[in-house]
Amino acid sequence: AQAGMAYTVLEKNPQLGGTWYENRYPGCAVDTPNHFYQFSFEPNNDWPDYFSRQPSIRAYLEHCARKYGLLPHLRLGCEVEAAHYDEARKLWQVRVRTAEGKIETLHANVLICAVGQLNRPMIPALPGLQDFAGQVLHTGAWAEGSSVKGKRVALIGTGASAVGAVALREGRVHGPMQVHVPGGALRIEWGGGDASLVMTGPATFVADLELAAHLAAEAG
Repeated sequence: AQAGMAYTVLEKNPQLGGTWYENRYPGCAVDTPNHFYQFSFEPNNDWPDYFSRQPSIRAYLEHCARKYGLLPHLRLGCEVEAAHYDEARKLWQVRVRTAEGKIETLHANVLICAVGQLNRPMIPALPGLQDFAGQVLHTGAWAEGSSVKGKRVALIGTGASAVGAVALREGRVHGPMQVHVPGGALRIEWGGGDASLVMTGPATFVADLELAAHLAAEAG
């Protein structure tokens, strides 16, 4: 924009924010101190937390988009399905699907790929999962209005999402039991009421799936 070049930003979601739009589970927060997790050209000295939560980070991104004039160039609900470089014409051909489901082909001299690599939630084929009677949730695709209050919660996952999802502990949840297995840790938290199984991370839990399924079944 500062160079005076025409550009278009394609965003598959109905609103901007990327991972900070898609991840909205209770306790969702950044795992890097916020004074490092920000744009160098737009420092923010008014972060509400050292590790700020999702609403604050998304608000910061929306502020930047407004301040630097990105909104008029942003096409929301427009997902890139394929891109091909036409050698003869020296142009990129980008096939996109619009929010209305229409297919369009855009042409550009330069294509900058800024897609996320961890934004496709995947629930592994845990043996016995199909027999789990409780609710199954994934932090990357949190169902609006979902609550685990008063339920027994089995939390399966690794990384920052698993730590953040600890905020899911609501109501009567007792001391955690942690089982270490190769490649990760399985954390089961017990409480009264019904059962829920919460998974975190794009690849979730890939080590010792039989143990995970057994414990999940026990939670149900």
